[in-house]
Amino acid sequence: MVGIGTIVVLGVGMQWLARRIRLPAILLLLASGLVVGPWLGIVDPDEIFGNSLFPIVSMAVALLLFEGGLGLDIADLRTRGPRPVVQLVTVGVAITWGLVALVAGPLLDLPTDLSVLLGALLVVSGPTVVGPLLLLARPREPTATILRWEGIVIDPVGATLALVVLKVVIGGDNPIIEMVLTAVVGCAVGLVAAALLVVALRAFAIPDDLEPAVTFMMVIAAYVGGELLFEEGGLFAATAFGVALANQPWVQVRRIASFGHDIGVLVLGGLFVVLAARVTPSDFKGVIGPTIALVAFLVLVVRPLVGWVCTSGARLPIADRAFVGALAPRGIVAAATSSLFALRLDQAGHDDGRIEAIVFVVIVGTCLVYGLTSAPLARLFGVADPEPSEILLVGSQDWVLDLADALAALRLDVVVLASGQVGVRSEGRPWRLLTISPLSESFPTALHDVRSAVVASLDDAHNAVVVARSLEVLPRREVYVLPTGHPADIGSPEPVSASALDPEATILSEAEMEAAPARDWERRPFSPGTTQRAIESAHRVERVGQVHGPGPVLERDLLLVVRRADGTLDLAPHRRLLRDGEVALVIAAPGSA
Repeated sequence: MVGIGTIVVLGVGMQWLARRIRLPAILLLLASGLVVGPWLGIVDPDEIFGNSLFPIVSMAVALLLFEGGLGLDIADLRTRGPRPVVQLVTVGVAITWGLVALVAGPLLDLPTDLSVLLGALLVVSGPTVVGPLLLLARPREPTATILRWEGIVIDPVGATLALVVLKVVIGGDNPIIEMVLTAVVGCAVGLVAAALLVVALRAFAIPDDLEPAVTFMMVIAAYVGGELLFEEGGLFAATAFGVALANQPWVQVRRIASFGHDIGVLVLGGLFVVLAARVTPSDFKGVIGPTIALVAFLVLVVRPLVGWVCTSGARLPIADRAFVGALAPRGIVAAATSSLFALRLDQAGHDDGRIEAIVFVVIVGTCLVYGLTSAPLARLFGVADPEPSEILLVGSQDWVLDLADALAALRLDVVVLASGQVGVRSEGRPWRLLTISPLSESFPTALHDVRSAVVASLDDAHNAVVVARSLEVLPRREVYVLPTGHPADIGSPEPVSASALDPEATILSEAEMEAAPARDWERRPFSPGTTQRAIESAHRVERVGQVHGPGPVLERDLLLVVRRADGTLDLAPHRRLLRDGEVALVIAAPGSA
C-alpha cells in the first residue's frame, strides 16, 4: 500500500514540480524513483507487482504511444513533407544504431553482441520527452511537426529492432522477416480497432460518458491482440490506433483526446518511478564515467549527423536542419525495453547487469542536456516561435474596441474576437480582428499567439463556448470572464464605487453579493466587482483613458487594467495606487480630470 501510494504521489507530484521550475519531468521522476527504491527501500516494484510488472509496463507504454498518436495530424505532415520523418525513422535509426554499436564496445568494455543490442535500445526518443521540450523550445513549423512525428513513430520501430537483436543474441531465426511482420500485423490490428470504434461512435452505440472508457478498453484490446500475434506488435497496434483515430473525418474525438492526455500524465509518472526504483546503486559501478562519454558522443556527433543527413533534400533552412540535429532525448521506451531485456539477458546468462544502468544514465544525460539547451538553441538558431503575446478581447461593444485601441497604444499586441459581427471594422485600427466562430475546428489554431483572454461579449452562450474552446490552448489562469451583472455572475465581495456609475445601474449591495452563490472558477477581469452593466452605465465617456503613476487612481473612475513598470499587464488589478512607471487604463467618471 505504501509503495503504490508513493508511486502515485511521486509520479504526479514530480511532473507538477517540473512544470513549476521548468525542468524536464523525467529528471525528477528518475531521481525520485532512485531515492524511494534502492536507496530508501520504500518502493520495490518486483515485490509489489511480481510477474505482472513487465506486462503492466509494456501495456502502459502502449497507452502512451496511443496518446501520442492522437496528437499527430497526417494532413499537417503531408503539407510539410513526410520525407524527413521517414528518413529519421529509417536512415536515422540505422546511423544511430551503427555508430553506438561501434563505440560502445571499446568505451564500455561490452562484448560485440551487447554493443549491438545497446545501439538498438538507444535509437528511440519518444513523445514523453520530446513533447515537453517542444513546448519549451517552441520551434517553428515544419521543424516542430518533424520532431513530433519522429518521437511517436520511432518508439515502436526502435522497440521492435531491439527485440529482433535480442532474439539474435539469445538465439532466433529470420529476424528481418519477423520485424517486418511485427510492424505490418501490429498496424493492421490497430487500424481494425480504430475502424470498429469509429463505427460504434458514428452509430451512437456508445453513451457519451462512456466514450473514454470504451476507447481505453479498445486500446488495451488492440495492444493485447498485437502482442499475441507478434511480440512488440502491440506497440505498433496502439500507435496506429491513435494516429488513425485522430485523422478520421467521421467522428469527433476531442473528449477522447482529453482523456488520453490525463491517462498519459498518470501512466508516465508511475512508469518512470517504477523503472528507476528497480535499478540498484551497484548496477552503476564503473559505468557512469564511460556512459557520460557516450552521452557526449550521442549529443555532439551522432544526432547532428543524423539530423543533417535525414533532412537533406527537404527544403529546410540550415538553421532548422541544425535544430533537428540538436534534439533527441531518450525516454520511457528505452527505459522499459532495457529493463525487460536486462531480465531476459540475465536469465540467458548474457548480461552482468550493466545494460539497464547504462541506458538509465543515457536517459538522464540526454534529457538534462537537451532540457537545458533546447530553448536557448532554438532562439540562437532563430527557429523559435515568439512567446504568445496577444491579448484577446471577446466582444464588439464600443468600450471593448476602445480598450483594444488603448492597449495597442501601450504597444501591446491585441486581437478582438467579434464572431459573426459584420459591422465591426478594424481598418486603420492598431489591432487584429477575428470573426471566426468558436465552434470551428480551427479556432484553437487562431489562438496560437494569444497569451491572455478577456471574454466580455453580451451573449452568455457565446461566452461559454469561447471559454471552453480557449481552455484547449490557454492556461486557466489566463482566461478572464466579465459577468453581466446578474447575482449568479458576481464572485467578488467588493463592488465598484457607485459614485462612478449611473444611479440606475444594476450594482448589487454587499449583502446581495455575499448571498450570491460563489460559483465558477473563472477569473474576473478589471477592478473587483466590475460588470458589463457597470461599464455600460458609463457610456457617456466615449473613450478609455490613461492614468500614469505614481499616484492613486480616483475612486470614481472605473479601473480596467494596469501595465506594470516591467511591461507586464495586470488584467485584474486590486490596488488603485500606481507606482512609478505604471499606467492604468480607466473609464473615467463624468467630471474626472
